[in-house]
Amino acid sequence: MTGFEDLSVLTEASAAYLNPRQRLDYKAEREDCLEWLLTFGKDPQPVCLVKDEE
Repeated sequence: MTGFEDLSVLTEASAAYLNPRQRLDYKAEREDCLEWLLTFGKDPQPVCLVKDEE
C-alpha cells in the first residue's frame, strides 16, 4: 500500500471512540478505500458490457 502514508487514516475523534480492536479494523478498511480511490479515482469509468447480437 503506497501513496497515502502522509494521509490521516484514523482521526483522533475516531480513535477516541473505538476500542483497539475496532481501530485496527477501521484503519484497514479506510486504507483499502484510499488505495481504491488512488487507483481508480473518484469517478471511475463504467464498465461497458457488450450485449450478444441476436
